[in-house]
Amino acid sequence: MRLDCCRLGKEFKTRQGQVIALEEVTFSVGEREFVCIVGPSGCGKTTLLKLIAGLQQPTSGRIAFDTNPVDGQPRSAMVFQEQGIFPWMTVLENVAFGLEMQGVGRQERHHQARTFIEKVGLADFAHSYPHQLSGGMRQRVAITRAFLADPQILLMDEPFGALDAQTRLVLQEELLRIWREHQKMVVFVTHDIQEAVLL
Repeated sequence: MRLDCCRLGKEFKTRQGQVIALEEVTFSVGEREFVCIVGPSGCGKTTLLKLIAGLQQPTSGRIAFDTNPVDGQPRSAMVFQEQGIFPWMTVLENVAFGLEMQGVGRQERHHQARTFIEKVGLADFAHSYPHQLSGGMRQRVAITRAFLADPQILLMDEPFGALDAQTRLVLQEELLRIWREHQKMVVFVTHDIQEAVLL
């Protein structure tokens, strides 16, 4: 699969007038590529991910994928800086959620989720709730859920930005290990140049 963004523009109307969030953005991402987009806060990185995900529509330009998802497969999954996991669900239920939305039976989705949870070192916390986990563990759950849902493209919006330096380094390595195994197309936005170079 290939993603092409061609001359993307996005404007927002405010009381003060038009605000240009993106202008003439053009790039491509190939199959199984891990691409980092670097920029300071407020430069439109999150808006770009939302356009790729289809959560917003561009004002100008186009976004094209050269293949369609197979039946039941999501086009994209997003991982945010603030953990997007459900506080009323256990780790197991959170990780299995994407499969549930695809209609996978309870026994099968829990089996797949347990296998993935073991890979990221959270087996002992499968029945814990998010409030019982550290920030790094919660973000590991969010990343695991996104990969297990098997999207065509994984969109990551500064997922390690709120973590301490040591935890961030551990999770960067963890992310790369999972990516090497599953080879998803990833678009990762960050304001941290060192993080972008490492990934």
